[in-house]
Amino acid sequence: MSNLAKYYDALVKDEAASLLWLAFTKTHATGSSLLELAAGTGEITRLLAYSDYHVHASDIDEEILAINQKKNEGLGIEFSITDMRSFSFDTKFDTIVCYCDSVNYLEDEKEVKALFSHVDQHLKDSGVFLFDIHSRERLEEFQEPFIEEGYVDGVAYQWMIETAGNRLYHHFSFWENEIPSEESFYQTVFNIEDIRLYLEELGFSITIFTDFLEKGIKSGERYCIVARREKR
Repeated sequence: MSNLAKYYDALVKDEAASLLWLAFTKTHATGSSLLELAAGTGEITRLLAYSDYHVHASDIDEEILAINQKKNEGLGIEFSITDMRSFSFDTKFDTIVCYCDSVNYLEDEKEVKALFSHVDQHLKDSGVFLFDIHSRERLEEFQEPFIEEGYVDGVAYQWMIETAGNRLYHHFSFWENEIPSEESFYQTVFNIEDIRLYLEELGFSITIFTDFLEKGIKSGERYCIVARREKR
């Protein structure tokens, strides 16, 4: 198991944020069947299951999803290894969610459109797609590199984030038993108006919130999008 998967919860777990995601879901979701894309280690998954949604949790990372499955065993959750760019299920869902800036892991317009197309194919009539993306202000925030250092479960680590063009570059270093290991990834920061356009081209009606609660495109860290599929 990678060190990032092993220590992911200790590094990024945020109970207050998970409760905000739950409240956002309860406010805007429809029906009870719910597909969670990029479900990660399952903090939000568990809250959704406890809230009587029939949850299908998916993620492309087998190690991460195994943590989710072990953590939430016995809650009636379905699990699958799924690439959000190309998934196929025999059923359609009332609500599909993709939280915690997971859409920003996609590389370009082509991949975003592929995601939206597959979401459209897997939503019931009048279903809803709930997700978020970084605001452009995040690129400004990390023009000067952010560095966090400390210990996680007794292991020294460093987490660095910096802007690289229209992307955020994340780099992790761990020193487990004094043996160094490194992992890194990029997140693409998309233009919110492009995101709106791609969804409207598929027939979705769009409502945008800034940082969960402020309706419209305002100054903030993230845009939370409610995309409702019109009846056809």
